[in-house]
Amino acid sequence: ALNLVGGAGMGKSRLLAEFTDYLGERGVIVLSYACQSHERHIAYRAVRALFAQLCGCAAEDDAEEQSRKVAVTLTATAPALLDWMPHLSDLLGFSEPGAGERRDAVTAKRVTQQAARQILLALAAKHGLVVILDDVQWADPLSLELLQLLINDTSSSRLLLILAQRPDFLAPWKDREQLQRLTLAPMTEA
Repeated sequence: ALNLVGGAGMGKSRLLAEFTDYLGERGVIVLSYACQSHERHIAYRAVRALFAQLCGCAAEDDAEEQSRKVAVTLTATAPALLDWMPHLSDLLGFSEPGAGERRDAVTAKRVTQQAARQILLALAAKHGLVVILDDVQWADPLSLELLQLLINDTSSSRLLLILAQRPDFLAPWKDREQLQRLTLAPMTEA
């Protein structure tokens, strides 16, 4: 995992965009999202955006179309992942048979995070996967919790996690040995 740190306007987003283009030209699967300050109170917003991108879900898709796209993606990755479908539908916000089971909040969070991790790790195992989150200082708390779990998974999987942030953000993962920190310094005149 890589933690890219730099102040506003230092070029983090541009660097990530260039890297994303570079990887895309080489056929690497890249999921990326730029967190927004006004979304920090929406549960799993950053993770939801990554999964919508993975499955090709669009904002105008109805629940049936989203469900179809998610099922196609999970089946193509590993058919056993379909067992996680009700939990992924919870995450993406559409209704799926079996998703309405009553669970307490702690169990729902644990199962949702487990589903997201298993799906991303299965995709990484099959194809390799790069997940890029820009402006992670604006990510919602539940997405940050899931990112902490994924950081632990990076050393034993084909998952590269790149988290870009401003230097004043106190990241909960700052001391993880699986995470390399790269701080961007201002460019000097040549």
